[in-house]
Amino acid sequence: MKRAGEPDVLELLLPDAPAATHERAGRVVTFLRLLADDARAGAGELVGIDLARARGEIERLDRSGLAALFEELIVLHVEAALPPESFADLGGGARRAAQAAWSDLERHRDGGAAVPGVPAPGEGPLEVARRLIEALGELGESGAARRRAWNARWIQAARGPHEGEAAFRRLLEAARRRGLGPELEVVAVRGVGECLLETGAVARAAAFLDEHLALASRDPALARLSAFTLLLRGDPTAARETLADPRPAARLPRALAELRERVPAWEPLLSGAPAPAAGRPRAIAQRGEVGASALLVLALGPGRETLPLAVDVAPGLRGRLEEWLRRRDGVVTRRGEPEHRLVTEARPVLLHRGETGLRGTLAPSSLALALVPILDAEEEVAGWVHVECEHHLLPTLGRLAATAARWREDVLARATGRAPARPAGRPGVRVAAVPAGSSARVRERGSAPPPPDPGPAGAPCAEAARALVVRLGMKSAQRRWWCYVVRPGVAGLELVAEGGERLEDWREHAGEGRARRRAWSTAGAVAFDEPDPRLSIHRGACSGVVVPIVLRGEVHGLFAVESTRRRDFRQADVERLAAAAAEFAVPWRAAQFRAWHAERYGHDVAFDPERAGLGPRLFDLPIAGRSRAPVALVGPEGSGRRLLARWVHFEGPDPGARCELFRCALEEGESERQRLLARLGAHGAPSASAGPTGPPCATLVLQELGELPFGLQAQVAGRMEAGERAAGHRGPRLVATLRAPVAEVLGSGRLHPELARRFQRLELFVPPLCERRDEIPPLVRLLARRFAAEEGVEPPELDDAALGLLWRQPWEGNVQQLENLVYKLVLFHPGERVGPEGVLALAARFRLELHPRLSSRRPSEADLRSALRVTRKASGAINKTRAALYLGWDPDTLVARLKDAGIDGESA
Repeated sequence: MKRAGEPDVLELLLPDAPAATHERAGRVVTFLRLLADDARAGAGELVGIDLARARGEIERLDRSGLAALFEELIVLHVEAALPPESFADLGGGARRAAQAAWSDLERHRDGGAAVPGVPAPGEGPLEVARRLIEALGELGESGAARRRAWNARWIQAARGPHEGEAAFRRLLEAARRRGLGPELEVVAVRGVGECLLETGAVARAAAFLDEHLALASRDPALARLSAFTLLLRGDPTAARETLADPRPAARLPRALAELRERVPAWEPLLSGAPAPAAGRPRAIAQRGEVGASALLVLALGPGRETLPLAVDVAPGLRGRLEEWLRRRDGVVTRRGEPEHRLVTEARPVLLHRGETGLRGTLAPSSLALALVPILDAEEEVAGWVHVECEHHLLPTLGRLAATAARWREDVLARATGRAPARPAGRPGVRVAAVPAGSSARVRERGSAPPPPDPGPAGAPCAEAARALVVRLGMKSAQRRWWCYVVRPGVAGLELVAEGGERLEDWREHAGEGRARRRAWSTAGAVAFDEPDPRLSIHRGACSGVVVPIVLRGEVHGLFAVESTRRRDFRQADVERLAAAAAEFAVPWRAAQFRAWHAERYGHDVAFDPERAGLGPRLFDLPIAGRSRAPVALVGPEGSGRRLLARWVHFEGPDPGARCELFRCALEEGESERQRLLARLGAHGAPSASAGPTGPPCATLVLQELGELPFGLQAQVAGRMEAGERAAGHRGPRLVATLRAPVAEVLGSGRLHPELARRFQRLELFVPPLCERRDEIPPLVRLLARRFAAEEGVEPPELDDAALGLLWRQPWEGNVQQLENLVYKLVLFHPGERVGPEGVLALAARFRLELHPRLSSRRPSEADLRSALRVTRKASGAINKTRAALYLGWDPDTLVARLKDAGIDGESA
């Protein structure tokens, strides 16, 4: 103690020292003075008592400082061994480097204290921590109590959360039984909660912490743990109320740090430095390891079907599993589903239930869903790991990725068409007019695709693509667009048209174009908002969209557009493009058929599915083409039935094979009978023989089936029945044409009942040309070009009045009668401009009677609407003057007849 009147020596010697240093130095000075007084002769007993007390205080102070150093080093070494998903909270405050703490400990050794040695070479952090914990227990009763707590923490770090939980429960029981103090009880309760959360047992952790709610007021870390459980169970409001101390955690578990990134609104509740990644993440073997309600491994089949490889679900969900798998089959093709996003982005999809529901979960009560892709050699999705939880605590991305890697070989082996070394059957990009297998196909990852050239400008698909762009009204100042076709029988994309004012040098700066392949494989739109050369066609594109052209679930083409600006396509733009592509599917398919027909038969055909008449019936042809059932095409002669039969063949599995015509109106000849029966296969045996002019016949068209001799019809029916029973039967597909419905031909006695029964399954009706007037103007132009090319002359140019004259004819002979007249126009007026007078004169020369006008007394509503449709302006507005010209009336008559029929011209 300082004597009265003496100056404060410590203030003079340690003017800026902290209070703790002053206190320790004061105790040392007091002890030295008492020691000096004790050495004087005649010192009293009181001095001896004070001296003993001072000595005890210094010893306790030394032990306390030494214990603090031990615990500081224990924290550093145990923390180094904790996995990143651990919830262990080892206390706040700044962390010193281990070297500085060991240096302080060495000074105690120099002062005579017994302290553990520094880590030996190769000694792990947990071994060092073990020695420090043992040394801590030698520092008196307080050290022994702290050793109990650190032993449980060491078990948690060394042996995992399950054994750690058991150790903390034993500690809690001992603290209560022996009265070791509330501090140790708090540590034990916190440890149990941390271990439960590390295993994903959120509900159990919440229930346990609720039992010890009173302790949370004593410990901010325990209160924070309770807030975590409330948040993870979907109650952020209660979590905010529980978290009275908003200070950040010293070490935030990696799973919570990742959750904070996905749900920014929860950031105040999840503050703190993320736990560092330590070692290689462990794959998840069972759902119980992470507290998941479902853990599934799924492969993506060649037809985009979903193939389950491994299923581990909670017992209460097993009854829902089969139906859920059925509903999720092929889900990668459905825009808006998480699986579609997974395949189009080829990166993990992690979702949490918010104000809206969570799509794609097996359990209705799930709060979080993780889909982690399993990639093939081209880094495209071959399968995925599906994890869902009834809380928000998803496994870390590291563990999810490790799980996906563990299943990769199994997924690649199961997904047909893929193999670990080189996936087969992946969509490539084929350049127009370049043979398959050339350098035009997409190369391996890391190499840009070659620069394809678009097809001829006048090609049907190119025309259709440009029509789509016009319909979209898309701005092109900062963009470029491409249109690709999936050719029948060719495993690749063919570029048929492109346009736009920017990115025209994409051939020299080609990206990998993976967005195209993903849109193809998923049958869904793929968009990117930032530059990504892996996805883009042009390496320098900053954003882009690829939408598939899909009909009946099959992708027939792709429309891609990219921009030089970031985020140039809003979600509404993507949806508008996808909707336009869906509406465009039938016209696009018609354009593909026209291109195929021109290549196969040497001339184009006129099919505009958007026109009335035949157009709506074209929706039925893809369905009929994919069926193995016989098809009957019913309509008047010359209406285009044979052409539609070719379309049915085109939609079949092998459009490259032959489509053979068999005329049924024949004499009863043995050679013809044998030829027909040979095509069908003897007694139902497989018939794969090639015809005299090429490959095997895939489709046999029976022209005017009702005219086939009745006895031969019975034999055909027998062959068909035998073929249905024969395993592996690969006989030709049968398409029949008839002038009247099957039931009517059967009733007349000209059709065998067995044949009628089979052909009535798919009976498509073809209206006469007079009911399809919308098709006449484009058909006339097409026929003129075709016949002119055949004759080596220029086609005539018919003015609007001449087209109107042809439009209003009844055409009893249908397309054949129109073809005959157009052929004569080509021969007699090559390269000339022809008006209605020229057409009437030519018809009269060949004794053809043409009607100068349609009757205006009681015109059909269909004719009125057709006239308005085919004569509308480019903007879509009607042109009554031109419509009246086509009808052969004056405009006032048309207005009056529209009023009589109750037709609003603008809506017609």
